[in-house]
Amino acid sequence: MAITLRDLHKEGFNILKANASITTAELDSRILLQHALQLRHEDLLLKKDHLIDQKYANNYIDLIKRRNNNEPIAYITGSKEFYGYHFRVNKNTLIPRPDTEILVEKACQLFPKNQNIKILDIGTGSGCIAISLAKYYINAHITATDKNIGALEMAGINADNLGVSIDFQHNKNFASNIAEKFDLIVSNPPYIETKIIETLQKDVKDFEPMMALDGGDDGLNPYRIIAEQACSMINNQGYILVEIGINQQNAITDIFEANGFNKVAECKDLSSIVRCLLFAK
Repeated sequence: MAITLRDLHKEGFNILKANASITTAELDSRILLQHALQLRHEDLLLKKDHLIDQKYANNYIDLIKRRNNNEPIAYITGSKEFYGYHFRVNKNTLIPRPDTEILVEKACQLFPKNQNIKILDIGTGSGCIAISLAKYYINAHITATDKNIGALEMAGINADNLGVSIDFQHNKNFASNIAEKFDLIVSNPPYIETKIIETLQKDVKDFEPMMALDGGDDGLNPYRIIAEQACSMINNQGYILVEIGINQQNAITDIFEANGFNKVAECKDLSSIVRCLLFAK
């Protein structure tokens, strides 16, 4: 038995539409249809009356059921676009978000593109920050740490796929025991308050790695550790750039200033929300 592409898409859409926690049913059903059948977006328009074999239709509906269980699209497809590149992701890695692209954009403004610099990415996850910077700073030596070995394995795969060389290091405490000095330290650490975790959307709290979300009682514990560690790791005229949560800029600025850093800039998103802070020693 076969079904038209149009009707198959509609079936998936109707399943997701009935789920009140999913607000992007049309988009999600289309992405999964393209993924399941290996179609381009234009194929959905040009081939909408084509018949799809039931075997492939069933594969699509299986993906729809996973999404209907609130599993994130990126984990279902195993991929997420970030800063113009496609990164493989799994449940060991936080899903790269557009907000983090603001950090990368700022980092790419700090030094000449061809300069020979040393960069440290603390808590690299999928490697999206470190790899994006490696694609831009072609002469940089980049080190990236994470306490999740599974995340480091995925970051290594992404680095290989995108043709960059990065020194990935397993570190259970952010950047402890690293004796080198760097021109730039970047980090998107966990910054959500522990008590807030349970209020997050299901596709976040039920699927993304807790160690990449939970920043402790006030959401600031990682910044205290990173600020203290970074004191001895920044070269003269070097910077540290961190992503932050909403309305955390004052508290995090106080933490870094207490460790001898000066705030150089705040980076805002299109809604004028401060997403990153830049410090110099």
